[in-house]
Amino acid sequence: SHSLLYAIALNQPSTSSLHFLTTATFRMVDQSEVQADKAKGSVKSTVGSVQQKAGELLGNDSQQAKGAAREAKGDAQHDTAEAKGYVQGAVDSVVGGAKNIIGGITGNNEQEAKGKAQQTSGDAQKSANS
Repeated sequence: SHSLLYAIALNQPSTSSLHFLTTATFRMVDQSEVQADKAKGSVKSTVGSVQQKAGELLGNDSQQAKGAAREAKGDAQHDTAEAKGYVQGAVDSVVGGAKNIIGGITGNNEQEAKGKAQQTSGDAQKSANS
């Protein structure tokens, strides 16, 4: 990917094309929302598991089935939130890497530093959501 960015930068000397590459915006996923959804999913899953076990102990098939369904919904909610967080981290990592490289090519130290920071933040998000 580095060579592609170098080729773009070298073959497109126009600052407007570099500006486009370095200011690309994506819908940001609110990480506090991701963490809240992960927590809600975990709680729902745990409650469902307890409900399922209680139904099993009491011989109540209906409660056992409802508990299993709640647990599955909670697991799905947690996993979906985790995937959103990971994808946003991946996007930040790639965009930050591009800004870092283009800042280095153009000699823009501020852009290079911001890109590196965004890339590092994205990598941390990916790790937190793997």
